[in-house]
Amino acid sequence: MAQGRWMTPQPHIACEDCGAEFLSEEELVEHRREAHERPPGAIRCHLCNEAFGSAEELESHLRHNHGVEVATSVPCGECGLVFDDPALLEEHMDREHPKRAGMGQGP
Repeated sequence: MAQGRWMTPQPHIACEDCGAEFLSEEELVEHRREAHERPPGAIRCHLCNEAFGSAEELESHLRHNHGVEVATSVPCGECGLVFDDPALLEEHMDREHPKRAGMGQGP
């Protein structure tokens, strides 16, 4: 009996957002949902795009999964951008999220 070679399936469906390739449409749909859809209030990791419910969860993720020490880093609660200086975050909030920047502050 002749021995056949097993061929490794090759990815053939590419994600339009990041170029990752998948074997099936179902895998692509799952990838897009997990990697590219942003749940309300989620903060995304700027390195892998995983979503987190709080800045503390993001900091823990960065430290444990990417080896990034974030003691002085501050993520934007609106879009997830991370700043090394709280003053830069404040400028960002004023410029990019002006309606949210003043919320919760007294007259």
